[in-house]
Amino acid sequence: MKVFWALEGVLNPPRGVRGGGSPRTGSAYLVRGGKSIEEHPEAVGGVDLQPGDRVGSRSPGGGGYGDPFEREPERVLHDVCEGYLSLTRAAEVYGVAIEGDPERFETLRIDPDATRALRGARPLSIDPQRAR
Repeated sequence: MKVFWALEGVLNPPRGVRGGGSPRTGSAYLVRGGKSIEEHPEAVGGVDLQPGDRVGSRSPGGGGYGDPFEREPERVLHDVCEGYLSLTRAAEVYGVAIEGDPERFETLRIDPDATRALRGARPLSIDPQRAR
């Protein structure tokens, strides 16, 4: 079987505004026989599939709006609890340190001191009702 794709945002990716970041570029990928992964970053392409092969794609999403370090830490925590962000991405992109067991969202909470350090000692406004 032959599979074709046409990806958006490869040649003209979305851009962040007002300090927001730009997303990663979209791509397609092929998993050969459940083992090796072949990346296909081209905007338009196709592959011949063999039995056991799988294909997938990654959407670039939209560009960010505003400085991610100014996002309310509680909103970042919410996104981690919902599975939209990992603890690592929360710290790297948003400067929010979250502690607890990522497998048990009810244990997660914002670490204000570590978050302040990540954000360069800027004052934090954390709502204790939403910080878990």
